[in-house]
Amino acid sequence: MDGAILELASLSVRFGGLQAVNNISLTVRPREVFGLLGPNGAGKTTLFNMIAGVVTPTSGVVKYKSEEIGWRSVCWRARAGIARTFQITQPFGAITVLENVIVGAMLKESRMSVIRREAEELLDYVGLSAKRDHLADALSTGQRKRLELARALAIKPDLLLMDEVTGGVDQPSIPGLIDLVASLKERGVTIVLVEHNMKVMAKLCDRMLFMNRGEMMVEGTPDHVLNHPNVARLYLGEDEQC
Repeated sequence: MDGAILELASLSVRFGGLQAVNNISLTVRPREVFGLLGPNGAGKTTLFNMIAGVVTPTSGVVKYKSEEIGWRSVCWRARAGIARTFQITQPFGAITVLENVIVGAMLKESRMSVIRREAEELLDYVGLSAKRDHLADALSTGQRKRLELARALAIKPDLLLMDEVTGGVDQPSIPGLIDLVASLKERGVTIVLVEHNMKVMAKLCDRMLFMNRGEMMVEGTPDHVLNHPNVARLYLGEDEQC
């Protein structure tokens, strides 16, 4: 696919009197890693949730593979190839690691032998084969992040929405997670990434959008965005109005 896999046009949402996101337009190309960056309250998570289908836009358009999907359900989006991970991991804690991935794979496949084989392959890919028979509740935070990724990949997504990949993860585990996310491009997966860690964003993203107060501030390559004076000022806390 040569065109955009995801298009947002004049996307806005209000919650009562609060304008949470205002007039966001952007495109994400196939196999690109696109980052959403900004201070707390910037609107990036709300924008992320509109793409995921959790929040319905007040106005504007969301297109996936050129089809408008702003009114489509989360389930429809998953079947169409849009998967997501969560900032606070949400495994099924009372079942095994392998069974968690099997649950994801069942959305697209009905043959249990195929489902099991694909789930085992995904656990090997994310480095959790040794934990396959452990209960998901027994995993560390970093391992849970890997399990969330395996479960999301089980639906064979073309577009993967990743929320705070390294959030709550111990420092020694972060480089491995970065390498894992970077390898997804080789699998043909397009990624929209929300992440507070600027170093992680700089390593992973092809392009990014810096948001503040629900609006677009700077868009471009990591070097352009992260070296922009307004971005540095906001992240260093020098903007008294932020």
